[in-house]
Amino acid sequence: MSTSCKKFFNIPELIDLVMAHLNRKDVLNFVLTNRRMHKLVTPLLYRKLEKYLHNSLRIFTSFPALHALARNVQHVRTLKISGDELAYLYNCVLAFEELILLALGTPLSRPVWLPPPDIRSSQVVALPPMVRLSVLELHLGPSKTYPYTVPSANFSQASLARLSWLISLNPGLTSLTLYGVPIHDLRTVGSSPEQLRGCRC
Repeated sequence: MSTSCKKFFNIPELIDLVMAHLNRKDVLNFVLTNRRMHKLVTPLLYRKLEKYLHNSLRIFTSFPALHALARNVQHVRTLKISGDELAYLYNCVLAFEELILLALGTPLSRPVWLPPPDIRSSQVVALPPMVRLSVLELHLGPSKTYPYTVPSANFSQASLARLSWLISLNPGLTSLTLYGVPIHDLRTVGSSPEQLRGCRC
């Protein structure tokens, strides 16, 4: 690699600018160039994760992808997921918290208002909290497909409790957008239907 190339790739801001003009497939190809590029560019793949509706990103249904996410979770800034991904993510973060408590020899405990984890009929990868997450978009509406066993994804109260706990683990969160939030009585929220349509938290 020439001296000018080395200088260029030693400036993270320039790499960010170049990668911003590439689609995800091109960035993946760039990562495979060599070990140095893999180390420099991999964090950019995890800055923005979108998995909901018809999106093809399968980060929560592939165990190798989940292990890779666990290694790169500190790079995630934007997360867009649906209710079933929220339930699975909750189970993964809860497993991580339990491992930490066991390693410290501390009794297992969690807030009484938190729902219990789903029965783990499928593998759960211990996933650290996304402490650098700044943007979260969540679609809580009903999902037609459940790629993993998370029965509690069907219960809105459990989903909102999980969401509250995960938010508490992400101190840098600045933008929260919720879709499909169950509201049974408008009097309890003090807003008109017109106000709720464009609601952003």
